[in-house]
Amino acid sequence: MLSASRESLLASLLRDQVLIYATLTILTKRLCTEYVDPLTIEPILAKRPIPLDKGNGEVRPIGEGEVIRRIIGKCVSGVGKQDVIDAYTSHRSQIRK
Repeated sequence: MLSASRESLLASLLRDQVLIYATLTILTKRLCTEYVDPLTIEPILAKRPIPLDKGNGEVRPIGEGEVIRRIIGKCVSGVGKQDVIDAYTSHRSQIRK
């Protein structure tokens, strides 16, 4: 059984996680449905390269801010994937005629 302090910590982390998901949902909906001035979302679009040491003297570049952009991209592509496939298929069938 978890102690009261651990349960409180886990509840707090869960609330924070739900808040982050809700915020990303609102942001994603707004980016898909409204014009958003690119300057206001520059921190999401900017990718500051950070070297990640892989060991053996190898370095892999990762981008700060990339995680949020990738989450939003996966959500949008997951929802709109079939629409894109349908539009592409329709366009191709019109070209073949």
